[in-house]
Amino acid sequence: RLPAVERRRLVEVRKLCKELDVIILHVPSALNYADSISRARTSGEVIDPSAVLNSMTTTKVVYDYRYQPEEFEEDVTPPDTSSATVAVINTDGIDLPDVDPLPDDQRLELTALMDYAKPTERIGTGLLQDSRFTSRVNECVLRAQELDGDTRDLRAILQGKTATSTIGVRATRLQRLSKICFLDDDGLLRRYPEPHRLTQPSNEKGVLHLGRTLYSAFLVRVLAVIFHYLFGHLGSKRVHNLLRKDYWRDAMFKLVRLTIGS
Repeated sequence: RLPAVERRRLVEVRKLCKELDVIILHVPSALNYADSISRARTSGEVIDPSAVLNSMTTTKVVYDYRYQPEEFEEDVTPPDTSSATVAVINTDGIDLPDVDPLPDDQRLELTALMDYAKPTERIGTGLLQDSRFTSRVNECVLRAQELDGDTRDLRAILQGKTATSTIGVRATRLQRLSKICFLDDDGLLRRYPEPHRLTQPSNEKGVLHLGRTLYSAFLVRVLAVIFHYLFGHLGSKRVHNLLRKDYWRDAMFKLVRLTIGS
């Protein structure tokens, strides 16, 4: 049985074949220049035209959308199951988090961001404006920072509204964090780039501190789906590497893997 990601990709390929009325045929390696290059075949031999004709008329059909045996369909199509932890399953079969337990205002913020958790061609044209997407993300990040006790108090310290002496046993920890964090122009709490990552230009502005709340966990999962589509159906490790360039949260990789599943 194929992995979940491969099954989802196979379903999309089949839909495309049906839309374009295309049948996929087997092409021998000798006729595939890319395959020849990958095997370092630089002999300069020309392709035999008759071999090309034979490959186009071969009976070795890899996929024909007009013929779909039931047993084969059942083997590659993701099962139609439901779970109490799933609010919606998007067109790629990725589970989006159930935000119903959250208060109305928090749920509406995350639901608005979920409008982007789909393939780019299926997103409304008005939503593709960079400023609109950025404002929705910043709104969710600010909410995550306000809900977490540490990030909320740390923002107050950096704003000069609170002294560390009034915080109690967390004073030492927050004092250390205040030396590696700052507020950007939008009032969002960021951590300075880690020394070993200073060579990456994308980290010069620091990473957004998301805290450790349930809301921030939902936010990471939604962002993981968005990045998955935006950068061409990446797996969990590569999505996590992209997210950690701009965001920081404990156990972020576990959340990404829980969402994408590969």
